[in-house]
Amino acid sequence: MLIFKSFLRKKTTKTYLLIYTIILATLFTLLITKNVMIELENNNYKGSFIEIEDKNNIQIDRLNNIDKIYQAISIKDGYNKIFLISDESYDLKNSEIIIPIKYKEEIKVGDIFELEVGDNSYNFVVKSYSNSKNNNVLVVSSKFINENKGLDNSYLLTLKNWLKKEQTLDEIRDKYKDYNISSYFYTSNDTYTTFITIINILLSVLTFLFIIILVVTSVNIIEDEKKKNEIYYKLGYLKTKLQRYNVIKIISLIGLSLIFSFIIVTIFYILYNLL
Repeated sequence: MLIFKSFLRKKTTKTYLLIYTIILATLFTLLITKNVMIELENNNYKGSFIEIEDKNNIQIDRLNNIDKIYQAISIKDGYNKIFLISDESYDLKNSEIIIPIKYKEEIKVGDIFELEVGDNSYNFVVKSYSNSKNNNVLVVSSKFINENKGLDNSYLLTLKNWLKKEQTLDEIRDKYKDYNISSYFYTSNDTYTTFITIINILLSVLTFLFIIILVVTSVNIIEDEKKKNEIYYKLGYLKTKLQRYNVIKIISLIGLSLIFSFIIVTIFYILYNLL
């Protein structure tokens, strides 16, 4: 125990601890910032989806980046399409509908919303509005979807991470190459991709820097402890045990810097949320 106490009291050890803590705290801060930016970017794509036209009752596999799969009825609206889907997050009766928020000024909750579906005309009661950027997805009951499965059907896919949309779209096109696939991306002018790229570069540079500093300081620690270890050896300590102590010293130094950096980042994160 005295061996470790004397090691932690050394000025060089405290300097290494400070350097480790600063770098690790910066890395943690960048990681948190990156996750926040990714979440903001994904929110920026709220309402976006990828459509696979279903002509032969295909079974859609859930690829890694696919979040939700909606079976939809597609309706031609001039050159555009309107999609009817069911969503478990809404408890809708057969005659109720959720419409895009763009209709809020002209159509009120409780009003009748008329739709031509197939060869039939349906009158739906507006229950509420969907808070997304798209204007061509309407939410109806699952019963209505099941009753009209014989019409033009599509699958609408949403993604977990829209930053990987092009890669996922390529995977979907490769897997379902015999089907018509369309993408509907709805975003605002705000984009966080540049910030995320910069953060990724900083993370790589800092990680590389930390590894170099860790190697250099570890070598320095072993060299600095040689003289003391010679004394401990003369006092009866085994060389293998002293070498093991050196490893434990380095690990404890990293462990302490992790704890301190985590505490620092947590304090700043709490203060940020309070402001």
